[in-house]
Amino acid sequence: MRISEPTRAKGSPVTKQKNSLQMDLRRKKKCEPGWICNRCLQSVYYGSFSRCTSTCGRCAGDTICGENENVAKVQIEVEAKGLMESMKGFPTQVVKQRIPRIIHQTYFEEITIEKHPQLFRLQNTWKSSGWEYRFYTDETARRYIADNYPQRFVEVFDSIYPGAYKVESRSLRATFYFHCIKVDVMLNGNLDNFISSDLGFFAPIDAVGAFADEQFCIWNGLLGSAPAHPVLKNVIEWMVNLVSKRGDLYDIERGVCHLAGHDSLESWKIRAEPGLVLSGPCALGLALNIALGNKPLQRIRTGLLRWNDGTTKDLESKNSVGNVMILLADKNDLGAFRFSDSERNILLASTDLQGLTKTPLRYEGEKPSHEKPKPHYSKSTQGHQIWGAQGVYSDDMATNEEIVLHLKLM
Repeated sequence: MRISEPTRAKGSPVTKQKNSLQMDLRRKKKCEPGWICNRCLQSVYYGSFSRCTSTCGRCAGDTICGENENVAKVQIEVEAKGLMESMKGFPTQVVKQRIPRIIHQTYFEEITIEKHPQLFRLQNTWKSSGWEYRFYTDETARRYIADNYPQRFVEVFDSIYPGAYKVESRSLRATFYFHCIKVDVMLNGNLDNFISSDLGFFAPIDAVGAFADEQFCIWNGLLGSAPAHPVLKNVIEWMVNLVSKRGDLYDIERGVCHLAGHDSLESWKIRAEPGLVLSGPCALGLALNIALGNKPLQRIRTGLLRWNDGTTKDLESKNSVGNVMILLADKNDLGAFRFSDSERNILLASTDLQGLTKTPLRYEGEKPSHEKPKPHYSKSTQGHQIWGAQGVYSDDMATNEEIVLHLKLM
């Protein structure tokens, strides 16, 4: 597989200090959402600018959903070999397995039996699966991105503060080629029995929105995908463009509004966990819905979603998606947090195991580490600023470009 873009005749993309939508709403138009408006937008029963007009007015929603005319689109081609073996004889069945027999796992450092004995045991459940196994640290993940992606992807990776957001960025971009497993997940099932030849993508459902029975996110800690799958194409576009613009809460709402329309902008879902809509589970859920032709924040159901469901509409694009399996995630399944295929009654993997610790062992005489703990993404919501105004990016220098990925099937 190869990712390339036209040579930058004019050098690097133009960067300048971010023109904040919040400042535009606050100073120029003087219609920034206040406390009552924000309470309405966070409500499940209202939760959108169209339903909160009586408390928010029209100015804020119209401004957020407006177009940014100063953005230039950059075309980036992605060549994917073997993604769809059946396209020439469309529509026929895919003979070759879509998801390659390679396991990719990530952690910020190497896992050794001396330092992380419990994680080492979990890692061995994947190594003994019979599939090829590859492991990435923060350093090797960055090197991988630098070797296989245009420079702008490295710049995006480096602009995110260390911590959870960088983990999501690393994981999602690594999965653009294949699939990725977090290190605290234990394999329980047989991958060859679980993954059928026409399965193009699988991941567990995430808990965000469960309180309203509107789960719209999928967990990225256990994810399988065909190379350059449309879901991953969508999420890479989404994340890289938002980070390049130093996107905050209002930028995320603008992006969703452009996809869904003003009346279908469900702001309460974005405001529930805005950081996870930038990258991670909710960005993946949005990308999956777009690939399936749904509204971006539509509720995602568990089970098998077949590409050839009997309808002829967009059959060719559905073939590129393949079958999609959304695993059931149950935190109280036989005493642990387990992921299962509820249709075939297959227990695939587990996490959050009782007694598991990711804290490295320290030996007598070993000097303590003075490294500061990496900030959790929840810290970025503290204070009077909207999410994304602080604690997420290393600077506020935004680009005026928007990338568009085009899959070139070989």
